[in-house]
Amino acid sequence: AICRLVHGMPLALELAAAWLRSLPCAAIVRELEMGMALLRAEVGDLEARHRNLQTVLEQTWQRLSPEEASTMARLALFRGGFTLEAAEAAAKASPYVLAGLVENALIRLDEFERYQTHELLRQFAYGRLAVSPACDGAAAAHAQYFFTLVSGRKDALGDSRQPAALAAIQAEIDNVRTAWQGALQQPDLPYIAAATDPLYDFFRYTCRYSEGKELFAGSVARLRDRPVNSQSKTALEIAEHLETLTAVF
Repeated sequence: AICRLVHGMPLALELAAAWLRSLPCAAIVRELEMGMALLRAEVGDLEARHRNLQTVLEQTWQRLSPEEASTMARLALFRGGFTLEAAEAAAKASPYVLAGLVENALIRLDEFERYQTHELLRQFAYGRLAVSPACDGAAAAHAQYFFTLVSGRKDALGDSRQPAALAAIQAEIDNVRTAWQGALQQPDLPYIAAATDPLYDFFRYTCRYSEGKELFAGSVARLRDRPVNSQSKTALEIAEHLETLTAVF
C-alpha cells in the first residue's frame, strides 16, 4: 500500500521507510493517504537536502522557467495522463515547453503517446495552481475541452462510430470526471448540460452503471444546494434531468 501511495518514487520510499522505527506500516499508510507531509526525515544518514520530499520538489521547481512552471501547474489538473492535443488546447502548453518538462523528469511520454506525471509531482504542481496568476481560467479551460470532447461524440454513440466514440471517452474518463466535479464548484455551469446525455450513454453502453449512478446522484444535491442566482434555474433543470437518468441506472 505504501509503494502504491508514493507510486514507487525511490526517495519517497526511503523517507517513508525511516518512519518504521516509530510507526507501524498501517499508520504510515493512513498518514500518506492524507498527503505527503510525512515524507520528511528528521534523522538518519540522508543528505540534508534530501531529508524532505517537499524540499526536493521545491528545488526542482526553482529550476523551471516561468513558462514551464505555469504550464506544469495547469497540467496538474489532468488525471490519467493527457495527449499533446489536450495539453495544447486546455493548458496552453507548447511542444517546446513539454520537452523541457520531460527533460526535467516532471512528465514522460508513454507507449500510448500520452504524457504522464508522477502523482506526487502532480499534487505538488497542483498546489502552485491557485497561487499562479498565469493560471487564471485553467480549470474552466480544462472543463471546456473535455466536456466538448464528450458532447461532440453524442451522435457517434448512437451509430456505427460507437466503438471509436466509447474508446475516445474511455481514454479521458478520469479527466472527464475531474472536469465534472470542477464544474459543479463554478458559479455558472458552462458545457455541463451538453455533456450529460452522452456521458450517460457512455456509462450505459460500457455497463458502468454504478459509476454513472454515483457521479450523477452525487451531483444532484450539490446542484440543488446552489445559492439562488441567475443560474439557479439551469442548475435545477440539470438536477432534475440527472435524477431521471439516475433512476434508469
